[in-house]
Amino acid sequence: MLMKKLFLVFSIVLLAIAAVAQSKFYVYKTDGSATEFLINDVDSISFVAPTTGIENGYEWVDLGLPSGLRWATCNVGATKPEEYGNYYAWGETSPKTTYSWSTYKWCNGSGDTMTKYCTDSDYGTVDNKTVLDKEDDAAFVNMGGSWRMPTRSEQDELRTECTWTWTTLNDVNGWNVEGPNGNSIFLPAAGYRNNSGLSSVGSDGHYWSSSLGTSYSYSAYDLYFYSGGVHWDYGSRSYGRSVRGVCAATSTPAASKGIGAFSVSADKQVAFSPGNLQYHPANDEWRFAESQTDYIGDANRNVAADYNGWLDLFGFGTGSSPTASFYSPFVDWGTNQIGDDAPNTWRTLTDDEWLYLLSTRTNASSLKGVAQVNGVNGLIFLPDGWSCPDGVTFKSGFHSEWGVDYYSAYQTFTAAEWSKMESAGAVFLPAAGVRDGSDVDNYAGGLYNSSTPYRPVYKWCFYFGFGSAGAYHGDDASDIGRSVRLVKDL
Repeated sequence: MLMKKLFLVFSIVLLAIAAVAQSKFYVYKTDGSATEFLINDVDSISFVAPTTGIENGYEWVDLGLPSGLRWATCNVGATKPEEYGNYYAWGETSPKTTYSWSTYKWCNGSGDTMTKYCTDSDYGTVDNKTVLDKEDDAAFVNMGGSWRMPTRSEQDELRTECTWTWTTLNDVNGWNVEGPNGNSIFLPAAGYRNNSGLSSVGSDGHYWSSSLGTSYSYSAYDLYFYSGGVHWDYGSRSYGRSVRGVCAATSTPAASKGIGAFSVSADKQVAFSPGNLQYHPANDEWRFAESQTDYIGDANRNVAADYNGWLDLFGFGTGSSPTASFYSPFVDWGTNQIGDDAPNTWRTLTDDEWLYLLSTRTNASSLKGVAQVNGVNGLIFLPDGWSCPDGVTFKSGFHSEWGVDYYSAYQTFTAAEWSKMESAGAVFLPAAGVRDGSDVDNYAGGLYNSSTPYRPVYKWCFYFGFGSAGAYHGDDASDIGRSVRLVKDL
């Protein structure tokens, strides 16, 4: 009944606009802000979110998963759901004729000589990177837009939240995967490639995640299935396996993504932005990360005014010159238009506000904790008056040891669990590392800019930082590239 009334109201509005020959109309929010629409651009008005759509030319399906994640209808390299598509070694973005350690991009010829994505010196050079950078993500590179490979926890959500039925589609064996809302995707049993051979076509399926194997750095997690079941597997990174892309919803209804209130002084509360700040130099465009767990990683080494990609590590005060090493006096990043948000909608926390959030607000010690969320390490802040959702257990505090492995050792949250926490207002700051010149490092922790200078004559500034064993405020050189997480005053 409510939807009928709303539709009638909008229909009357549009007829009235047409009657007076207006070319645009405005939708006003409860906070007083307004969004402008051109009449000629409006095809229809709906109060139900779409369950299928196109992202950068590729079709997606909303399966009704708790995370809201959208899954591609075809494998990377395919044009129909039943087509096998291309096969990729883990961390490579092009198919090839031979899949072996001798042809693998990220090693020196063997499984114990990894040159990237390694957490154990027994298997190569340790960099403690456990999730693929975007430039090494076969879905992102080949599909573009917001497409990427799923993490292990996101594949696990697909495995546990959906109904799986072994079937055939146009004479191709595979699994029909039906989501909670009744929509479905088809995963063909495409087999896998090793050396120059193709094995298990029609009987098995092996689909890469973006997550490194936790026990052996020469392996990565993949979703493995056959007619008798769907399981996890540690796959050799040199093997060629299928990739199915995912993308996040472009907009999330307020009812499904909580807006938490966080005290940053005795008389002030703020809401955090939906993700870390990102900038595209070539397009001179600002946006927020598509999810709270997203960060750019090694691509930040390309900091330059003509770089045709996204960055998210910024020198102090570079709101008006984001590729500069630093800027004085401080220019807040929130002075820019960010996505559809007008300039000055958002701002940067001061050093005192970071400290109040961390240590002074009521129950501060119980409202923060390190964790691994969807395979990403970071720090969780809970809003004032936090109430933990059913089916989720949160442990405040920190591990006793510093290091990339200790986030997951302290606590982990699946995509479904994090969706519940986010809906209740929780904020996640990913351990996105730092940039020093063109070197990007230290994914064991996160450093976040404040708006407070320190010893300006020495070009230093205050920042907020954390690792697996603690959180702190510090001061250091202003030209260090740090993450930016903006807030909005409530």
